[in-house]
Amino acid sequence: MSCSTSRSRSVSLLTPAGSWRVASIPSMVPDARVQWHCVDGPDEWKYTSITFELKPSGDQTAVVFTHSDWREPVEFMHHCSTKWAHYLIGLKAGLEGGKHTPWPSDMAVSSWG
Repeated sequence: MSCSTSRSRSVSLLTPAGSWRVASIPSMVPDARVQWHCVDGPDEWKYTSITFELKPSGDQTAVVFTHSDWREPVEFMHHCSTKWAHYLIGLKAGLEGGKHTPWPSDMAVSSWG
């Protein structure tokens, strides 16, 4: 899965099944926070919110990630939580000079990928 944003304040994801406009960006504070509101994609994702918030502390910055507003705690939600953790750990590794793990180089954690 890869991700792109556009000037129209939306997020598109590219997956093996193709590309779709997955989220609008209702809230963004440069260098601090971005929120996505999912409008397409897997049914379970629709109308959920994804937030990335940067929290500087000394010489480090934490990325506080939240994927909220799920209609119910379905099995796919747990799969997504694991995949998001994998992507964020890979992002950290890549930013620190190690190997990043974007799709399709990521590890499959369930039958969904």
